[in-house]
Amino acid sequence: MAAPRAVRHFSIEADPWPIVNSWASEKGYKRVSGGGNQVLFQKGTGFLVAPQMLQITANGGDVHLEAWIRAGLFVRLMSLFLLPAEITIESGGFKAALPRKMARSDVNDLMARLNQPALN
Repeated sequence: MAAPRAVRHFSIEADPWPIVNSWASEKGYKRVSGGGNQVLFQKGTGFLVAPQMLQITANGGDVHLEAWIRAGLFVRLMSLFLLPAEITIESGGFKAALPRKMARSDVNDLMARLNQPALN
């Protein structure tokens, strides 16, 4: 079974926050918590498509990124709890395939802007 979150850790020379904030604004991700060196972003409310989550922690040049799809209680109930509460955005399997593909495309755009390899 895949890990519930796509996790990447990498180093960059520039301050990542201007790039991350510009990307979030362009892609429709809203800051839902955090500040300083750790921020949690969310795209969508979960009404039509499961919310896409991205958490970034940056300390100096070290960046830790986690991305996942959050399945709410109603969605999980309607799937008879076959969907877990968190689903990785990485490819593989049929569970929440459309929101995972959408989130992966967004995150891969961010990874390209940060000069990092794309998620699978």
